[in-house]
Amino acid sequence: MAVTMKDLAMLAGVSRQAVSSVLNGNGSSRVSEENRKKILRIAKEINYIPNSAARSLKGGVTKTIGLLGTPYSSGLNSALANEISNVLHAQGYNLLSYEYGSGTSSAACGVTELLARGVDGIIILNSEDRHLLEKNQQVPYVFCSHNNISGYDVGIDNIKGGYIAVKHLIEHGRKRICFLDIQNSGDKNSKLRGMQKALSEAKIKIDMKYFLNLRELNGISSRLISILCTLRADAIFCTNDYIAAKLIAVLIYNNIKVPNDIAVIGYDGYTFSEFAAVPMTTVIQQIHEQAEIATKILIRRIKNNSLNVVPEGINLTPELYCASSCGCNCNGLDRMFTMNSFPMLEKNLKMNFDMEIK
Repeated sequence: MAVTMKDLAMLAGVSRQAVSSVLNGNGSSRVSEENRKKILRIAKEINYIPNSAARSLKGGVTKTIGLLGTPYSSGLNSALANEISNVLHAQGYNLLSYEYGSGTSSAACGVTELLARGVDGIIILNSEDRHLLEKNQQVPYVFCSHNNISGYDVGIDNIKGGYIAVKHLIEHGRKRICFLDIQNSGDKNSKLRGMQKALSEAKIKIDMKYFLNLRELNGISSRLISILCTLRADAIFCTNDYIAAKLIAVLIYNNIKVPNDIAVIGYDGYTFSEFAAVPMTTVIQQIHEQAEIATKILIRRIKNNSLNVVPEGINLTPELYCASSCGCNCNGLDRMFTMNSFPMLEKNLKMNFDMEIK
C-alpha cells in the first residue's frame, strides 16, 4: 500500500498540514526549519510520492521540471535559468527552481526538495556532484556546465573560446598578450589553454609571466599597471567581462589608450560590454542554444525514463563579438534600443535588433 501524507505526518510527528506546506513549498509556512528538514528526510527515506507525482503514475507526467543551481541572482546561471524557463513554458512545462550554496543548503538537499514536489526531471547547473546526485536517482537529470565540469551533458567549449579571442588579437598584430584572471587556476582554466594553443600556432613564445591573476596582486590596480608596463603588454585577454570592463577604465585612468596602446577582450557576452568606456569585444556563450538542447535532452530522457545515463558531453562553440577594444572599427554605438536592454548580448541583439550572433 502506498504511503500517504497522513502516514508521513505520523512518522515525522507533525500535522498533515505541516507536511503539505513543506512539500508544496509554501513560502508563508510557519513550519520550523528543524521540522522541515525532518519531513524531507523521512520523505526521502520512505520514498514518499506526493500527490502530483502519484497522479503522474496514473495518467502521465506532471509536466513539471526542477531547476537546481547555485544562486541565480547574477551571472550566467541567472541568464541560463531564465532562458530554460522560457523554453520549458513554451513547450507546456512548469518550472520549480531551487538555489543551493547558502548556509547548510546543498545540491543533494535541493534534489530532495524537488523530488518531494513531484518533478518529472531535473536540470542541474554547474554542479560538481554528479556521482553523488545520481545515487538513488529517481527521475532523469541533465547536467549543464559553462565551466566544463566533468560529467556534463551540455556546456561551452571554453578552450575554443580562449583560442578565438587570442587568435583575433594576434591577427591585429599583437604579440605580447597577457591573460588576466581572478586567481591562478593553472591548467584547469580551459580559456587559458585555448590562449596557449593560439600562441603556439602563431609561434609566439608561451611565457608564464604574462599570465596574471588579481588575487596575487590583492586587486591593486597600480601594481597591475606596473607589471603591464614592465612586460610592455600590447593586449590583454580577460577571463570574464567584469574584469575586462574594469580594466579598460583603469587603463584609461592611467593614460593608457585602448586599443591603441593595449587591446582588451573580455569573455561571457554581457550587454554591459557595450557600455564600457571603450565598447568591448567579448566572447559570447550561447545561452538560448544551451537551454534548448538541455530541455530537449531532458524531455527525451523523461519519455524513456532514462536514469544514470552516460553524459552526452555536448560542447557548443562560443562566438566572438567584435567592438572597439580589440582594434576593430566597430563599436555598436550606431544603434539604440527599441525596448529595455537584456543582460546578455545574445538576447539583446535578438530582441532589440533582430540580429543573430552567428
